[in-house]
Amino acid sequence: MLGSSGTIKTVAQVIATNLDPNGTITAERLNALIEQTLQAKHFTELNINGLNQDRVDVFVPGLAILNAVFEVFHIQQMRYSDGALREGVIYSLEKTSKLQIFERAPLEG
Repeated sequence: MLGSSGTIKTVAQVIATNLDPNGTITAERLNALIEQTLQAKHFTELNINGLNQDRVDVFVPGLAILNAVFEVFHIQQMRYSDGALREGVIYSLEKTSKLQIFERAPLEG
């Protein structure tokens, strides 16, 4: 399973720094991160290696959502991908637009 978003990228970076050099996200690793975050009383107290300060405020909510996604969809593992849905949508729209142009303006000859 591949995932792409700021949260998945951040979680993968934290896992790569602390638990697995490949940054592979698993339910067990998510639970380990959740346990670590529960040690802090406030998100400003989070001191996790690999966690960028600009992501601290969204790390815990993102971790909770990602954990729920793993549980609901029975995901075994996930790896971060640089590609994202918006790129896929843009590529799809580009192909569709070209097809529509050719359909509306048939070649004369």
